[in-house]
Amino acid sequence: MGIEKLEHQENSDKIHQHVLERRERWFQHRKVLEGSSIANATPGRRKSIKSWRVFSYTIRFFRFLLKMFFLLNRGKRNSLHCQVRLQDHIFNDIPDNFNGLTILQISDLHLQEDPTLIKRIISLVNGLSVDVIAFTGDFTTKSLNVLSDEDIVSRLHELISVVKPRVGCFGVMGNHDHAELAQKLESVGIKMLINEAVDLVREGQSIRLVGTDDPHYYFTRDSISALKTASEKFTIALVHSPELFDMASKLGVDFYLCGHTHGGQVCLPGGVPVLTHLNAGKRFFRGPWFINGMRGYTSSGVGTVALPVRFNVRGEVVLHFCRKA
Repeated sequence: MGIEKLEHQENSDKIHQHVLERRERWFQHRKVLEGSSIANATPGRRKSIKSWRVFSYTIRFFRFLLKMFFLLNRGKRNSLHCQVRLQDHIFNDIPDNFNGLTILQISDLHLQEDPTLIKRIISLVNGLSVDVIAFTGDFTTKSLNVLSDEDIVSRLHELISVVKPRVGCFGVMGNHDHAELAQKLESVGIKMLINEAVDLVREGQSIRLVGTDDPHYYFTRDSISALKTASEKFTIALVHSPELFDMASKLGVDFYLCGHTHGGQVCLPGGVPVLTHLNAGKRFFRGPWFINGMRGYTSSGVGTVALPVRFNVRGEVVLHFCRKA
């Protein structure tokens, strides 16, 4: 009996060491990509990050127009009116013991833009019955230094302490998140899935959560390796943007949760987005969608970026109900 325990401990140590080494390789490679002027987008979709300079000039001009037409304050008020959206999803093959699984999806916080945002979210979600919190990237805004990483994780810890998810918290990196943030997020109980998978077990049955690094700027083949594990069981993928929709659906993912687009953030009447900031999957810029047997949901996010305004699309946190057909 003692030998079995020792062997089990040795195997656990080896697995832990392998995870640490893989995470360190990811960290070093991510830092190189963050310092590059070229985005590592999904295959065949490379573009220059320097386009942000043009984007910043466009934002300044847009801000001037909003002020000139007395719309800036209205847009700011709109951005404060975030909501909880309840979303039902029916699956044929979700295990019986996971019938009724509830996932609170929180995307695109951009806490650097509005440090008070967590208070509003807490007022919305306090009292909800939640199994899993899924953060789908962009906890921060890389071009701002309003909050330290420690301030960000402290606010997130406050949110998690109020929601008290029964199973746990999981997250993925967004295109605005920097590599150092990952370990700090894990220090407050957010299991970061960086091209990794984890199984949730309930009374002998299990489902798989797979998470990838941001595919808009920081795609690597490790993302595909992680998604390939979806063929083994019912799988929920957490990805920052919908841009891996084609690969995920082909590899057997059942449910794909993402954000990144802010639902357009600034939309024409009828919710038509002025900009989606997507290289692929533009038709999946907001709300529920379905492709090749895979269900997906693109959150409009709860924060804002570049300008603290919203028009014709509300910010949201989403409570997903996963049900057996």
